[in-house]
This record gives sequence, structure tokens and C-alpha cells, in this order.
Amino acid sequence: MTGGGFGGCTVTLLEASAAPQAMQHIQAQYSGTATFYLSQAADGAQVLPL
Repeated sequence: MTGGGFGGCTVTLLEASAAPQAMQHIQAQYSGTATFYLSQAADGAQVLPL
């Protein structure tokens, strides 16, 4: 659990194929309206020449 305030926020690491089921489960258990942002791992920060 992360984030400020009483609403809370989760960072959930799982296989991409499991995302739809996880989102359904979270929405079913959460009394409000959950918002989801899907992303994937990428290389870290780096300096780029301008």
C-alpha cells in the first residue's frame, strides 16, 4: 500500500495475463470506483544528449 490520504494506492506486480482478473477482484472488494494504470518494466533513468 502506498500513497497519501485515506483512499490508498497499491502497486501490484503480476503477469500481464493476470491483470484483468486482478482488476475485477480489486473493484469487487473496493467500495469506491477503482482506477487502474497498467505499465510494464523498462530501463532506468539515463542522461540523453541534447
